[in-house]
Amino acid sequence: MNNKHIGSDFDDFLREEQLLEEVEEAAIKKVIAYELQLEMEKKYLDNGIG
Repeated sequence: MNNKHIGSDFDDFLREEQLLEEVEEAAIKKVIAYELQLEMEKKYLDNGIG
């Protein structure tokens, strides 16, 4: 078996494929959207609407 990615971590793979920055940006956006959703649901429930 001659796979250059065996033993490396996923960040190394993404960096080699020039995808690391794009993937990190997408992950940050998803976290922000999730946190915003949780906060909106909390405010919705706190207002007695839900």
